[in-house]
Amino acid sequence: MFHDALNRVERIWLLALRLSHAWRGRPSLAAGTVDRLFAGAAMGQLGGDFGDLFEALDAAGARHLYIERHDMPGATGDERDLLEALRHCYTGNLIAAERSLCGLLPPGDNSEVLDRTRRIANAARAGQKQAEPIPAPRGSGGQLALRRKA
Repeated sequence: MFHDALNRVERIWLLALRLSHAWRGRPSLAAGTVDRLFAGAAMGQLGGDFGDLFEALDAAGARHLYIERHDMPGATGDERDLLEALRHCYTGNLIAAERSLCGLLPPGDNSEVLDRTRRIANAARAGQKQAEPIPAPRGSGGQLALRRKA
């Protein structure tokens, strides 16, 4: 589906961004779908946070975002900037995350957008720490599964 060199977390973030953007008029449907996506990836429930991120982007003046449909390959420039900001927040580099968001937002106070981005990345990091790899059952091609720690 995706032809870019994105890791697993970034692919999930990209799909969540696309679904949340496509269903902005129906926030409960978008949040429920994104929550199921993150629950399947053992990363917690973040559906409402992605909707809040788009609301903060709109409030900050980023009304020109180009977000593709969920089934399109690759990532647009705006999607790459958002993914880069999430990646930098995930690794704790907030200055680089703010720099990534500067391409999307007009000059001004962007702290609300950065806070929403940081909340998503921190929740994903916490969910990844709670999941532990377990061996896959026989006949599954040797892929690893994730199980939540009790």
